[in-house]
Amino acid sequence: MTVEALKLFYSYSHKDEALRNELGNHLKILEYQNLIASWHDRKILPGDEWDHEITVNQDTADIILLLISSDFIASRYCWDIEIKRAMELHESGQACVVPVILRRADWTNAPFSKLQAVPKNAQPVMSFSDRDEAFEFITQQIRQVATGLIERRRKLQEQQQKADAIATYRQQFEAFAADGEISMGEQFLLDDLQQQLGLTDADVQAITQSILNPVTDPQQLERYRQFFVKAIAQHGYPLSDKIRADLKLVQTHLKLSDADIAQVEAAIIAQKQAEQQEQQRQAEALEQLVAKPNPIPPPPTPPLEIPSPPAPTLSKGVGGELSTDDIPLESEKGIDYTQLRHLLKAGEWEKANRETYWRMMEAVGRKAVGLIRENELLNFPCKDLKTIDRLWVRYSNGKFGFSVQKQIYVECGAKLDGKYPSDKIWQKFCDRVGWCDLKFNPSISLAGELPCLVGVLVVSLRPVLWVVLSSLAQRLVNCSRP
Repeated sequence: MTVEALKLFYSYSHKDEALRNELGNHLKILEYQNLIASWHDRKILPGDEWDHEITVNQDTADIILLLISSDFIASRYCWDIEIKRAMELHESGQACVVPVILRRADWTNAPFSKLQAVPKNAQPVMSFSDRDEAFEFITQQIRQVATGLIERRRKLQEQQQKADAIATYRQQFEAFAADGEISMGEQFLLDDLQQQLGLTDADVQAITQSILNPVTDPQQLERYRQFFVKAIAQHGYPLSDKIRADLKLVQTHLKLSDADIAQVEAAIIAQKQAEQQEQQRQAEALEQLVAKPNPIPPPPTPPLEIPSPPAPTLSKGVGGELSTDDIPLESEKGIDYTQLRHLLKAGEWEKANRETYWRMMEAVGRKAVGLIRENELLNFPCKDLKTIDRLWVRYSNGKFGFSVQKQIYVECGAKLDGKYPSDKIWQKFCDRVGWCDLKFNPSISLAGELPCLVGVLVVSLRPVLWVVLSSLAQRLVNCSRP
């Protein structure tokens, strides 16, 4: 296998040109042996852009010699451009940088000071009684560097050739095995291809075994599963063609078969579809609750005169004692609560409940039917929350309202600490406000029953009601603080 000579780049000051020429003469033997091909700026032809030529040749160099002297360090171009770029190439593994100490200079803490310098013990060339001795040592060190790099390059080329040969044989074998068997003619062609590619019997056996009896690495499957879950979490489901292309890229990298991928994705997709169906079912149920009137007709009784609550604290809204005047319809979001006030004055409790839901959706910037999210409740506009609560408390004579529900909630043993109540506390609260079967009837309704932003208590919606109740209770407390 033929390996090209390594490109050697001189970074130096022109005041050291004579020493560079001496070093170049010593390195000529490495050029004759096709180990290196040297380049320095004196090879720039007339008319060429010298800065461009220097940059191109330094960036493509395998070995960079920094010829250190006080003049080299004093050169702004060498210090700011060539040394900086040389260290970047060295640290990235693209080139090997070797400092050559020509003359005495203080290079303590210089960017290249961490590198092994030549001659021996970083002794300046000019300090040798015989400079040829110094240059001979440098040449021997450069030879070692060059042969090491060439050997590494040769191994990499062999590995790449072997990988290409295996890929070629694998592709042909997969094509022949697509129908489930290899014919005699196909096997003859495969044997011939094996000889051409230089593959051993062990190589071929490993290829055929991985295709006919693939063994999937569980760790690779788990890595793909995690990536797939992350993709769904970030981009939703179903996934776009672009994300699918990324998944295919990851599959190829992890060397997983389509069967492996189908098995991993099937369980996750089934779970995701079940979640979406449940969300859709709840959304449809909520839409019916909000959009449709209660099927139970109002009782044929005179208008209900709701008595005042036994506890005077329940006749207070968030803003203090209630007056007999109309509640000011304040809103941070410009919401019109006139219709809500009208319905509450008229005792249209169910309609007022639906109107409350829509105005609260409007206050958090939501247009579609759905559940108000926990973070939206915890950050609900204080003025709007106070207005809604005062209207309900005022026109129900303290029977209904969020602050009434909060008071009952606390009396049942709940704490406003952001945690959901226990089943025992929740059941006690439901019994107090009538949410356990919640078939609203104005003649027998309980204190704190309204407003109810869900409208009916279904088993699957219990966590939703917990969120609404605890979030609004906490928000009322926060809004009451000065």
